[in-house]
Amino acid sequence: MTPIWSAAVDPRVLGVRCFHQDDDGRASLLGRAQRWRVVVDEGGSEHVWLDGGGEPLRIDVMAGSIRDGCVRIEPAVDLRRGLPPQIAALRRLDRLLQGMAWTAVEDKVLSRLVLALRAADAKRHGCSLRRVARDVLGQQDWPGDGDCEKSRARRIVASGEALVRGGPAEVFRRVA
Repeated sequence: MTPIWSAAVDPRVLGVRCFHQDDDGRASLLGRAQRWRVVVDEGGSEHVWLDGGGEPLRIDVMAGSIRDGCVRIEPAVDLRRGLPPQIAALRRLDRLLQGMAWTAVEDKVLSRLVLALRAADAKRHGCSLRRVARDVLGQQDWPGDGDCEKSRARRIVASGEALVRGGPAEVFRRVA
């Protein structure tokens, strides 16, 4: 099974090629991360999750193996997947290789998507639109002047339902 942090699904996953090199006394990439995990899918591809103190760095190994210990890493930027998310991943990789932590940037888009998914989930479990507005969106004035609060609740439920239908790829597409 391929994890959802695969480059096939998430444009923020960085593709790399790994080449074995003699130990030069520096720690391996995995040794530099606070926590890490390598998942090997059915096809033998390595998907790597690295925690450096902020948003995780996710890597797909396209050639070689990250588990070889001391490796030279060559990033493989894919212009079809959008540059900004890959550049952000390259910056996290650079900070990790320098032994520095990176911090997560608050992502307002991601926060809205999480709210939309929560609203759709509440609606799917039988909650009324009024309850979704109160419990998920924190709205107190129902339906409010001109029904604007009711309209907002409808829009966020519809957005969440579209995200659910599209699956993880749709969520990542909107975040990237």
